[in-house]
Amino acid sequence: MLYYIKDLSLFIHKPSPTIYDSNKTVKERALSVFIYYLWEIIFLFPVIAALAVLNYYGLLPENSNKLNTKTDFFENLFLICLAVPFVEEVIFRSHLASPRWSIVACLSSIVCGILFVFEVIIVNFNSKFPILFSIFLISISSFLFSNQFLRNVYKRYYFVIFYSIVFAFSLIHLTNFDYRKTPLILFHVLLTAQFLGGIFLGFIRLKYGFFLLRTIAFLVQLYFVNS
Repeated sequence: MLYYIKDLSLFIHKPSPTIYDSNKTVKERALSVFIYYLWEIIFLFPVIAALAVLNYYGLLPENSNKLNTKTDFFENLFLICLAVPFVEEVIFRSHLASPRWSIVACLSSIVCGILFVFEVIIVNFNSKFPILFSIFLISISSFLFSNQFLRNVYKRYYFVIFYSIVFAFSLIHLTNFDYRKTPLILFHVLLTAQFLGGIFLGFIRLKYGFFLLRTIAFLVQLYFVNS
């Protein structure tokens, strides 16, 4: 068990895109992912408990557009366990081992983060068009650089690349709550759980592969939807 903690701790200190473990069988890798999930639950329990208490007292208003899992079970099963998480994995983690697209995702995440801050501060600020236009320009401009240049940036600044994407993953999950009605002082509580979860999921994706991560995550989400 200590091996798993040490392995994850080393990754947190210095993220690396070259940790893929191809020596284990599929069964061994799946078991390892489940063990990491258990450790994640243990580490996140204080934060999850804090969120539950805050939500109970109405300090974290839920988003009115959030899916109601008590109705339209099969539709929500598809959306919550398959469609939305798969798109989420593609956007935030599928590219973590690709120099070009990881850099694109990193720059896009920084732009989205800046615009999100403006949206929180300026109530009527509409960030959709600037975000899409910025991501388009970043994607196009990235192809002007040589593969070697991008690989050098990727290798040298992977820490920044990885954690920028994780932070963007955290921000997007603020929409689970009505963040405009949530006191700013509580934002760090909301972000902490998603940020730690994003690190964990990124680690699993790089160490055991994209599809194993998605399969295990599907089973976990299926359990919570069905409970």
